Amino acid sequence: MFALTFAAAGFTVQARLPLGDVARLTDEWYTLGANLASTGVLGLQDEPILLRPPGYPAFIAASLWVLAGDPRPLTWAYLDRGQYAVYLAQALVLAATAALLYLWLLRSCRRRVALVSALAFGLNPYSVVLVTLLHYDVLHVFFLVAGGWALASALRAPADRRGPWVRAGLVWGLATLVRPTTLLLPAFVLAALLLRRDTSLRGPLRSAALFGASLAVVVLPWTARNYALSGRVIPVNDQGWAVIWGSTTKPLGTHPNHYKWYSLLPELKQVYLRVSNRPDFDYLTYVRANAAYEAAFREEALRNLRRSPGTYLGNAVAGVVSLCLDINSVFLKAWEYRQATGMPPQTSWFVVGHPQDFHSGGTSRAFAAYAALMTAFAAGGLFVAFRSRDPQVLAPAAVFACLAFGHAMSYMDLMYYYQRVPFLFVFASFLVERAQGRRVSLPGLGPVIPLGPVLLLAVASGVLLTPVMLAP
Repeated sequence: MFALTFAAAGFTVQARLPLGDVARLTDEWYTLGANLASTGVLGLQDEPILLRPPGYPAFIAASLWVLAGDPRPLTWAYLDRGQYAVYLAQALVLAATAALLYLWLLRSCRRRVALVSALAFGLNPYSVVLVTLLHYDVLHVFFLVAGGWALASALRAPADRRGPWVRAGLVWGLATLVRPTTLLLPAFVLAALLLRRDTSLRGPLRSAALFGASLAVVVLPWTARNYALSGRVIPVNDQGWAVIWGSTTKPLGTHPNHYKWYSLLPELKQVYLRVSNRPDFDYLTYVRANAAYEAAFREEALRNLRRSPGTYLGNAVAGVVSLCLDINSVFLKAWEYRQATGMPPQTSWFVVGHPQDFHSGGTSRAFAAYAALMTAFAAGGLFVAFRSRDPQVLAPAAVFACLAFGHAMSYMDLMYYYQRVPFLFVFASFLVERAQGRRVSLPGLGPVIPLGPVLLLAVASGVLLTPVMLAP
Protein backbone atom coordinates (compact mmCIF):
# COMPACT_ATOMS: atom_id res chain seq x y z
CA MET A 1 0.00 0.00 0.00
CA PHE A 2 2.75 2.42 0.98
CA ALA A 3 4.94 1.59 -2.00
CA LEU A 4 2.19 1.85 -4.62
CA THR A 5 0.93 5.17 -3.28
CA PHE A 6 4.40 6.62 -2.96
CA ALA A 7 5.28 5.50 -6.49
CA ALA A 8 2.37 7.48 -7.97
CA ALA A 9 2.85 10.53 -5.74
CA GLY A 10 6.64 10.51 -6.09
CA PHE A 11 6.41 10.28 -9.88
CA THR A 12 4.05 13.26 -9.87
CA VAL A 13 6.50 15.29 -7.79
CA GLN A 14 9.52 14.41 -9.91
CA ALA A 15 8.09 14.37 -13.43
CA ARG A 16 5.22 16.87 -13.46
CA LEU A 17 4.80 20.56 -12.65
CA PRO A 18 3.36 21.26 -9.18
CA LEU A 19 0.28 23.23 -8.22
CA GLY A 20 2.42 25.21 -5.79
CA ASP A 21 0.52 28.11 -4.28
CA VAL A 22 -2.37 27.98 -6.85
CA ALA A 23 -2.49 31.68 -7.66
CA ARG A 24 -1.55 32.54 -4.03
CA LEU A 25 -4.65 30.79 -2.62
CA THR A 26 -2.48 28.85 -0.17
CA ASP A 27 -1.47 31.90 1.87
CA GLU A 28 2.04 32.23 3.34
CA TRP A 29 2.52 28.74 4.78
CA TYR A 30 5.70 27.95 2.87
CA THR A 31 7.33 31.24 3.85
CA LEU A 32 6.45 30.66 7.50
CA GLY A 33 7.89 27.14 7.38
CA ALA A 34 11.10 28.32 5.74
CA ASN A 35 11.47 31.08 8.34
CA LEU A 36 10.87 28.56 11.13
CA ALA A 37 13.57 26.33 9.64
CA SER A 38 16.11 29.14 9.42
CA THR A 39 15.39 31.09 12.62
CA GLY A 40 13.40 28.75 14.86
CA VAL A 41 10.59 31.34 15.03
CA LEU A 42 7.06 31.05 13.63
CA GLY A 43 6.82 34.56 12.31
CA LEU A 44 8.65 37.28 10.45
CA GLN A 45 12.36 36.52 10.82
CA ASP A 46 12.83 36.69 14.61
CA GLU A 47 9.44 38.37 15.26
CA PRO A 48 6.82 35.79 16.35
CA ILE A 49 3.21 36.02 15.08
CA LEU A 50 -0.11 34.63 16.31
CA LEU A 51 -2.07 34.36 13.05
CA ARG A 52 -1.30 30.76 12.02
CA PRO A 53 -1.24 27.34 13.72
CA PRO A 54 2.23 25.84 14.07
CA GLY A 55 1.68 22.32 12.72
CA TYR A 56 2.16 22.75 8.99
CA PRO A 57 5.03 25.29 9.25
CA ALA A 58 6.80 22.81 11.57
CA PHE A 59 6.29 20.07 8.98
CA ILE A 60 7.74 22.32 6.26
CA ALA A 61 10.71 23.19 8.46
CA ALA A 62 11.44 19.52 9.18
CA SER A 63 11.10 18.64 5.48
CA LEU A 64 13.57 21.36 4.53
CA TRP A 65 16.16 20.32 7.09
CA VAL A 66 15.93 16.62 6.25
CA LEU A 67 15.53 16.73 2.45
CA ALA A 68 16.99 20.08 1.36
CA GLY A 69 19.81 20.66 3.85
CA ASP A 70 20.68 23.53 6.16
CA PRO A 71 18.47 26.54 5.29
CA ARG A 72 20.95 29.09 6.67
CA PRO A 73 21.38 31.48 4.98
CA LEU A 74 17.91 31.44 3.46
CA THR A 75 18.34 32.27 -0.24
CA TRP A 76 15.94 32.41 -3.18
CA ALA A 77 17.71 29.41 -4.72
CA TYR A 78 17.19 27.41 -1.52
CA LEU A 79 13.50 28.40 -1.33
CA ASP A 80 12.96 27.25 -4.92
CA ARG A 81 14.73 23.93 -4.30
CA GLY A 82 13.06 23.50 -0.94
CA GLN A 83 9.56 23.40 -2.39
CA TYR A 84 10.33 20.04 -3.97
CA ALA A 85 11.56 18.78 -0.61
CA VAL A 86 8.13 19.62 0.82
CA TYR A 87 6.34 17.92 -2.09
CA LEU A 88 8.43 14.79 -1.63
CA ALA A 89 7.74 14.77 2.11
CA GLN A 90 4.03 15.10 1.37
CA ALA A 91 4.26 12.14 -1.02
CA LEU A 92 5.68 10.10 1.86
CA VAL A 93 2.90 11.29 4.16
CA LEU A 94 0.20 10.39 1.63
CA ALA A 95 1.68 6.91 1.29
CA ALA A 96 1.74 6.51 5.08
CA THR A 97 -1.88 7.70 5.25
CA ALA A 98 -3.01 5.10 2.71
CA ALA A 99 -1.25 2.38 4.70
CA LEU A 100 -2.86 3.54 7.97
CA LEU A 101 -6.27 3.70 6.32
CA TYR A 102 -5.83 0.10 5.16
CA LEU A 103 -4.99 -1.02 8.70
CA TRP A 104 -7.94 0.92 10.11
CA LEU A 105 -10.41 -0.55 7.61
CA LEU A 106 -9.19 -4.08 8.32
CA ARG A 107 -10.91 -3.82 11.70
CA SER A 108 -14.37 -3.56 10.15
CA CYS A 109 -13.96 -5.03 6.66
CA ARG A 110 -12.57 -8.11 4.99
CA ARG A 111 -9.17 -7.75 3.42
CA ARG A 112 -10.22 -7.15 -0.19
CA VAL A 113 -12.59 -4.34 0.81
CA ALA A 114 -9.92 -2.63 2.91
CA LEU A 115 -7.35 -3.10 0.15
CA VAL A 116 -9.48 -1.60 -2.64
CA SER A 117 -10.75 1.28 -0.50
CA ALA A 118 -7.30 2.29 0.73
CA LEU A 119 -5.77 2.03 -2.74
CA ALA A 120 -8.60 4.09 -4.20
CA PHE A 121 -7.98 6.73 -1.55
CA GLY A 122 -4.23 6.88 -2.10
CA LEU A 123 -4.14 6.58 -5.89
CA ASN A 124 -7.07 8.69 -7.03
CA PRO A 125 -6.01 11.83 -8.97
CA TYR A 126 -7.25 14.27 -6.33
CA SER A 127 -5.07 12.79 -3.57
CA VAL A 128 -2.05 12.58 -5.88
CA VAL A 129 -2.34 16.19 -7.06
CA LEU A 130 -2.73 17.53 -3.51
CA VAL A 131 0.82 16.31 -2.84
CA THR A 132 2.07 19.18 -5.05
CA LEU A 133 0.08 21.86 -3.18
CA LEU A 134 1.83 24.10 -0.63
CA HIS A 135 -1.02 23.75 1.83
CA TYR A 136 -1.70 21.64 4.89
CA ASP A 137 -4.18 19.26 3.19
CA VAL A 138 -2.02 16.11 3.01
CA LEU A 139 -0.62 16.53 6.53
CA HIS A 140 -4.04 17.18 8.05
CA VAL A 141 -5.58 14.17 6.29
CA PHE A 142 -2.78 12.02 7.76
CA PHE A 143 -3.79 13.10 11.26
CA LEU A 144 -7.49 12.63 10.49
CA VAL A 145 -6.81 9.01 9.51
CA ALA A 146 -4.23 8.33 12.25
CA GLY A 147 -6.47 9.98 14.82
CA GLY A 148 -9.54 8.11 13.56
CA TRP A 149 -7.69 4.80 13.85
CA ALA A 150 -6.48 5.68 17.36
CA LEU A 151 -9.97 6.77 18.45
CA ALA A 152 -11.51 3.60 17.02
CA SER A 153 -8.94 1.58 19.00
CA ALA A 154 -9.88 3.42 22.19
CA LEU A 155 -13.59 2.81 21.62
CA ARG A 156 -12.88 -0.93 21.13
CA ALA A 157 -10.68 -1.24 24.22
CA PRO A 158 -11.97 -2.57 27.57
CA ALA A 159 -13.53 0.14 29.73
CA ASP A 160 -10.80 0.01 32.38
CA ARG A 161 -7.91 0.67 29.95
CA ARG A 162 -6.54 4.20 29.89
CA GLY A 163 -3.65 3.85 27.47
CA PRO A 164 -5.73 3.87 24.23
CA TRP A 165 -7.51 7.05 25.31
CA VAL A 166 -4.22 8.77 26.14
CA ARG A 167 -2.73 7.80 22.77
CA ALA A 168 -5.82 8.94 20.88
CA GLY A 169 -5.82 12.27 22.70
CA LEU A 170 -2.15 12.86 21.94
CA VAL A 171 -2.67 12.21 18.23
CA TRP A 172 -5.64 14.55 18.12
CA GLY A 173 -3.65 17.19 19.96
CA LEU A 174 -1.15 17.13 17.09
CA ALA A 175 -4.01 17.29 14.58
CA THR A 176 -5.39 20.34 16.38
CA LEU A 177 -2.05 22.12 16.07
CA VAL A 178 -2.37 21.69 12.30
CA ARG A 179 -5.98 22.89 12.21
CA PRO A 180 -7.87 23.90 15.37
CA THR A 181 -11.25 22.66 14.08
CA THR A 182 -10.94 19.64 16.41
CA LEU A 183 -10.63 21.59 19.66
CA LEU A 184 -14.20 20.52 20.47
CA LEU A 185 -13.66 16.86 19.57
CA PRO A 186 -13.83 15.64 23.23
CA ALA A 187 -17.52 16.65 23.29
CA PHE A 188 -18.19 14.54 20.18
CA VAL A 189 -16.22 11.65 21.66
CA LEU A 190 -18.46 11.82 24.72
CA ALA A 191 -21.50 11.67 22.43
CA ALA A 192 -20.05 8.61 20.69
CA LEU A 193 -19.47 6.94 24.06
CA LEU A 194 -23.04 7.63 25.11
CA LEU A 195 -24.33 6.16 21.85
CA ARG A 196 -22.72 2.87 22.85
CA ARG A 197 -25.41 2.74 25.55
CA ASP A 198 -23.04 1.98 28.40
CA THR A 199 -24.71 0.94 31.63
CA SER A 200 -23.49 4.03 33.50
CA LEU A 201 -22.53 7.59 32.75
CA ARG A 202 -19.36 7.48 34.81
CA GLY A 203 -17.33 5.40 32.35
CA PRO A 204 -18.01 7.59 29.28
CA LEU A 205 -17.30 10.75 31.26
CA ARG A 206 -14.00 9.35 32.53
CA SER A 207 -12.89 8.22 29.06
CA ALA A 208 -13.87 11.50 27.39
CA ALA A 209 -12.13 13.49 30.12
CA LEU A 210 -8.95 11.44 29.72
CA PHE A 211 -9.08 11.94 25.96
CA GLY A 212 -9.62 15.69 26.37
CA ALA A 213 -6.83 16.00 28.93
CA SER A 214 -4.39 14.21 26.62
CA LEU A 215 -5.36 16.47 23.72
CA ALA A 216 -4.86 19.49 25.98
CA VAL A 217 -1.40 18.30 27.05
CA VAL A 218 -0.25 18.71 23.44
CA VAL A 219 -2.00 22.01 22.78
CA LEU A 220 -1.37 23.83 26.07
CA PRO A 221 2.35 24.54 25.57
CA TRP A 222 1.47 26.44 22.39
CA THR A 223 -1.37 28.19 24.23
CA ALA A 224 1.15 29.25 26.89
CA ARG A 225 3.44 30.62 24.17
CA ASN A 226 0.56 32.63 22.75
CA TYR A 227 -0.37 33.97 26.19
CA ALA A 228 3.22 35.02 26.84
CA LEU A 229 3.21 36.97 23.56
CA SER A 230 -0.23 38.57 23.82
CA GLY A 231 -1.54 38.38 27.37
CA ARG A 232 -4.65 36.67 25.97
CA VAL A 233 -5.78 33.04 25.97
CA ILE A 234 -5.40 31.90 22.35
CA PRO A 235 -5.58 28.08 22.22
CA VAL A 236 -3.92 27.70 18.78
CA ASN A 237 -4.07 30.79 16.55
CA ASP A 238 -5.66 34.22 16.54
CA GLN A 239 -8.03 34.10 13.58
CA GLY A 240 -11.33 32.81 14.91
CA TRP A 241 -13.38 36.00 14.79
CA ALA A 242 -12.19 36.83 11.27
CA VAL A 243 -13.66 33.62 9.85
CA ILE A 244 -16.85 33.88 11.94
CA TRP A 245 -17.26 37.44 10.65
CA GLY A 246 -17.11 36.13 7.08
CA SER A 247 -20.15 33.92 7.69
CA THR A 248 -22.15 36.73 9.31
CA THR A 249 -21.62 39.38 6.64
CA LYS A 250 -23.88 38.30 3.77
CA PRO A 251 -25.23 35.14 2.10
CA LEU A 252 -22.26 33.46 0.45
CA GLY A 253 -23.94 30.58 -1.35
CA THR A 254 -22.34 27.26 -2.27
CA HIS A 255 -19.35 27.49 -4.61
CA PRO A 256 -16.99 24.55 -4.01
CA ASN A 257 -14.76 25.45 -6.98
CA HIS A 258 -14.47 29.17 -6.21
CA TYR A 259 -12.84 31.14 -3.40
CA LYS A 260 -15.72 32.84 -1.61
CA TRP A 261 -13.44 35.05 0.50
CA TYR A 262 -12.92 37.23 -2.59
CA SER A 263 -16.65 38.04 -2.44
CA LEU A 264 -16.04 39.72 0.91
CA LEU A 265 -13.41 42.17 -0.34
CA PRO A 266 -15.68 45.28 -0.19
CA GLU A 267 -16.58 44.54 3.42
CA LEU A 268 -13.01 43.56 4.27
CA LYS A 269 -11.74 46.90 3.02
CA GLN A 270 -13.99 48.66 5.52
CA VAL A 271 -12.46 46.67 8.39
CA TYR A 272 -8.92 47.30 7.10
CA LEU A 273 -9.66 51.01 6.84
CA ARG A 274 -11.06 51.11 10.36
CA VAL A 275 -8.04 49.38 11.94
CA SER A 276 -5.09 50.58 9.85
CA ASN A 277 -6.43 53.66 8.01
CA ARG A 278 -5.79 51.95 4.67
CA PRO A 279 -8.36 50.00 2.63
CA ASP A 280 -6.03 47.39 1.13
CA PHE A 281 -4.65 44.31 2.80
CA ASP A 282 -1.08 44.55 4.04
CA TYR A 283 0.31 41.39 5.57
CA LEU A 284 2.88 43.04 7.84
CA THR A 285 0.28 45.40 9.24
CA TYR A 286 -2.20 42.58 9.71
CA VAL A 287 0.04 40.23 11.68
CA ARG A 288 1.47 43.03 13.83
CA ALA A 289 -2.01 44.40 14.60
CA ASN A 290 -3.61 40.94 14.83
CA ALA A 291 -5.31 41.67 18.16
CA ALA A 292 -6.82 44.92 16.85
CA TYR A 293 -8.10 43.18 13.73
CA GLU A 294 -9.63 40.34 15.75
CA ALA A 295 -11.34 42.87 18.02
CA ALA A 296 -12.76 44.68 14.98
CA PHE A 297 -13.95 41.44 13.40
CA ARG A 298 -15.53 40.38 16.68
CA GLU A 299 -17.41 43.68 17.00
CA GLU A 300 -18.61 43.52 13.40
CA ALA A 301 -19.61 39.86 13.67
CA LEU A 302 -21.67 40.45 16.80
CA ARG A 303 -23.32 43.46 15.17
CA ASN A 304 -24.15 41.37 12.11
CA LEU A 305 -25.59 38.61 14.30
CA ARG A 306 -27.88 41.03 16.10
CA ARG A 307 -29.01 42.61 12.85
CA SER A 308 -29.44 39.47 10.73
CA PRO A 309 -28.96 36.13 12.54
CA GLY A 310 -30.54 34.35 9.56
CA THR A 311 -27.53 35.21 7.40
CA TYR A 312 -25.17 33.36 9.72
CA LEU A 313 -27.57 30.43 10.08
CA GLY A 314 -28.02 30.18 6.31
CA ASN A 315 -24.27 30.19 5.69
CA ALA A 316 -23.76 27.62 8.43
CA VAL A 317 -26.31 25.23 6.94
CA ALA A 318 -25.01 25.79 3.40
CA GLY A 319 -21.45 25.15 4.59
CA VAL A 320 -22.30 21.83 6.25
CA VAL A 321 -24.36 20.65 3.27
CA SER A 322 -21.55 21.60 0.90
CA LEU A 323 -18.93 19.84 3.03
CA CYS A 324 -21.08 16.69 2.94
CA LEU A 325 -21.89 16.77 -0.78
CA ASP A 326 -19.37 18.82 -2.81
CA ILE A 327 -15.74 18.63 -3.90
CA ASN A 328 -13.27 21.27 -5.16
CA SER A 329 -12.36 19.36 -8.32
CA VAL A 330 -11.17 22.58 -10.02
CA PHE A 331 -7.71 21.85 -8.62
CA LEU A 332 -7.42 18.99 -11.10
CA LYS A 333 -8.29 21.32 -13.95
CA ALA A 334 -5.74 23.86 -12.71
CA TRP A 335 -3.11 21.11 -12.50
CA GLU A 336 -3.85 19.91 -16.04
CA TYR A 337 -3.67 23.49 -17.32
CA ARG A 338 -0.25 23.82 -15.68
CA GLN A 339 1.01 20.68 -17.44
CA ALA A 340 -0.39 21.70 -20.82
CA THR A 341 0.87 25.30 -20.84
CA GLY A 342 3.66 25.46 -18.28
CA MET A 343 1.93 28.54 -16.85
CA PRO A 344 0.57 28.93 -13.30
CA PRO A 345 -3.19 29.42 -12.73
CA GLN A 346 -4.60 32.94 -12.50
CA THR A 347 -6.28 34.36 -9.42
CA SER A 348 -9.32 35.60 -11.36
CA TRP A 349 -10.29 32.02 -12.25
CA PHE A 350 -11.28 31.36 -8.65
CA VAL A 351 -13.49 34.42 -8.16
CA VAL A 352 -17.16 33.50 -7.73
CA GLY A 353 -18.89 33.81 -11.09
CA HIS A 354 -15.89 32.91 -13.25
CA PRO A 355 -16.89 30.16 -15.73
CA GLN A 356 -13.58 28.31 -15.24
CA ASP A 357 -13.32 27.38 -18.90
CA PHE A 358 -9.55 27.89 -18.91
CA HIS A 359 -8.88 24.22 -19.76
CA SER A 360 -10.89 21.60 -21.64
CA GLY A 361 -9.52 18.49 -19.90
CA GLY A 362 -12.13 16.13 -18.50
CA THR A 363 -10.39 14.79 -15.38
CA SER A 364 -11.98 17.43 -13.17
CA ARG A 365 -15.51 16.56 -14.31
CA ALA A 366 -14.83 12.82 -14.17
CA PHE A 367 -13.48 13.04 -10.63
CA ALA A 368 -16.46 15.17 -9.55
CA ALA A 369 -18.75 12.41 -10.85
CA TYR A 370 -16.68 9.78 -9.01
CA ALA A 371 -16.85 11.85 -5.80
CA ALA A 372 -20.65 12.05 -6.19
CA LEU A 373 -20.81 8.26 -6.54
CA MET A 374 -18.62 7.81 -3.45
CA THR A 375 -20.81 10.27 -1.56
CA ALA A 376 -23.83 8.09 -2.32
CA PHE A 377 -21.92 5.00 -1.18
CA ALA A 378 -20.81 6.82 1.99
CA ALA A 379 -24.40 7.82 2.80
CA GLY A 380 -25.48 4.22 2.29
CA GLY A 381 -22.65 3.01 4.47
CA LEU A 382 -23.60 5.36 7.28
CA PHE A 383 -27.21 4.22 7.06
CA VAL A 384 -26.47 0.49 7.23
CA ALA A 385 -23.83 0.95 9.93
CA PHE A 386 -26.10 2.92 12.25
CA ARG A 387 -29.05 0.69 11.46
CA SER A 388 -27.07 -2.38 12.49
CA ARG A 389 -25.53 -0.52 15.45
CA ASP A 390 -22.03 -1.22 14.22
CA PRO A 391 -19.70 0.31 16.85
CA GLN A 392 -16.97 0.76 14.21
CA VAL A 393 -18.85 3.72 12.72
CA LEU A 394 -18.74 5.78 15.93
CA ALA A 395 -15.15 7.03 15.62
CA PRO A 396 -15.30 8.34 12.01
CA ALA A 397 -18.81 9.70 12.56
CA ALA A 398 -17.71 11.63 15.66
CA VAL A 399 -14.71 13.11 13.86
CA PHE A 400 -16.64 14.12 10.76
CA ALA A 401 -19.45 15.60 12.87
CA CYS A 402 -16.85 17.67 14.75
CA LEU A 403 -15.33 18.96 11.49
CA ALA A 404 -18.77 19.81 10.11
CA PHE A 405 -19.75 21.61 13.30
CA GLY A 406 -16.46 23.54 13.32
CA HIS A 407 -17.04 24.82 9.80
CA ALA A 408 -20.70 25.57 10.51
CA MET A 409 -19.61 27.72 13.45
CA SER A 410 -16.89 29.45 11.46
CA TYR A 411 -16.62 29.38 7.67
CA MET A 412 -16.54 27.01 4.68
CA ASP A 413 -14.59 27.71 1.49
CA LEU A 414 -12.65 26.29 -1.46
CA MET A 415 -9.59 25.16 0.50
CA TYR A 416 -11.40 22.92 3.00
CA TYR A 417 -13.08 20.18 0.96
CA TYR A 418 -10.07 17.87 1.17
CA GLN A 419 -11.23 16.87 4.68
CA ARG A 420 -14.15 14.85 3.37
CA VAL A 421 -12.10 12.61 1.06
CA PRO A 422 -10.86 9.97 3.57
CA PHE A 423 -14.33 9.75 5.11
CA LEU A 424 -15.84 8.92 1.73
CA PHE A 425 -13.80 5.72 1.68
CA VAL A 426 -14.28 4.93 5.38
CA PHE A 427 -18.07 5.30 5.28
CA ALA A 428 -18.42 3.66 1.85
CA SER A 429 -16.52 0.62 3.13
CA PHE A 430 -19.40 -0.18 5.51
CA LEU A 431 -21.76 -0.45 2.54
CA VAL A 432 -19.32 -2.40 0.36
CA GLU A 433 -18.53 -4.82 3.19
CA ARG A 434 -22.19 -5.66 3.73
CA ALA A 435 -22.63 -6.16 -0.01
CA GLN A 436 -20.05 -8.96 -0.12
CA GLY A 437 -21.76 -12.29 -0.81
CA ARG A 438 -25.05 -10.63 -1.77
CA ARG A 439 -26.67 -10.98 -5.17
CA VAL A 440 -29.34 -8.90 -6.84
CA SER A 441 -31.45 -9.51 -9.92
CA LEU A 442 -32.81 -6.69 -12.01
CA PRO A 443 -36.34 -7.22 -13.38
CA GLY A 444 -36.29 -8.09 -17.05
CA LEU A 445 -32.51 -8.54 -17.28
CA GLY A 446 -32.36 -12.14 -16.21
CA PRO A 447 -28.90 -12.76 -14.69
CA VAL A 448 -28.21 -12.45 -11.01
CA ILE A 449 -25.55 -9.79 -10.28
CA PRO A 450 -23.00 -10.26 -7.46
CA LEU A 451 -23.37 -6.95 -5.65
CA GLY A 452 -20.09 -7.00 -3.74
CA PRO A 453 -17.71 -7.17 -6.72
CA VAL A 454 -19.74 -4.54 -8.58
CA LEU A 455 -19.45 -2.07 -5.71
CA LEU A 456 -15.74 -2.84 -5.31
CA LEU A 457 -15.16 -2.12 -8.99
CA ALA A 458 -17.05 1.14 -8.65
CA VAL A 459 -14.83 2.19 -5.72
CA ALA A 460 -11.69 1.18 -7.62
CA SER A 461 -12.76 3.06 -10.77
CA GLY A 462 -11.43 6.37 -9.49
CA VAL A 463 -7.88 5.05 -9.75
CA LEU A 464 -8.26 4.73 -13.53
CA LEU A 465 -8.28 8.52 -13.84
CA THR A 466 -4.76 8.86 -12.44
CA PRO A 467 -2.71 7.29 -15.29
CA VAL A 468 -4.83 9.20 -17.79
CA MET A 469 -4.06 12.44 -15.98
CA LEU A 470 -0.35 11.70 -15.52
CA ALA A 471 0.23 10.64 -19.12
CA PRO A 472 2.38 13.13 -21.10
